[in-house]
Amino acid sequence: MTDWKAKIKRKEYESLGECIASDQVPASLVAEYFTDEKFKKWYKKKYAWKEEFDQHGWSADVELDLGR
Repeated sequence: MTDWKAKIKRKEYESLGECIASDQVPASLVAEYFTDEKFKKWYKKKYAWKEEFDQHGWSADVELDLGR
C-alpha cells in the first residue's frame, strides 16, 4: 500500500487556509490536506492565534480596552 500525500501549491495556501478556518472544508479533506507537511506547518503558524481565541470564546473582532 502506498502512502498518499497531498501537495498543495504555495499560491493556494491563503484561499485554502481561509476555507479550512471558516469550516467550509469537511474534516476528512482537512486531514488529507494536512498530509502536506509544509502546508500544515504554514496553517498552524497562521491560524494558531485563532484557535486560542475560539477555545476561550473570545472575539478577534473587538478592540481591546487598554484604559486610554
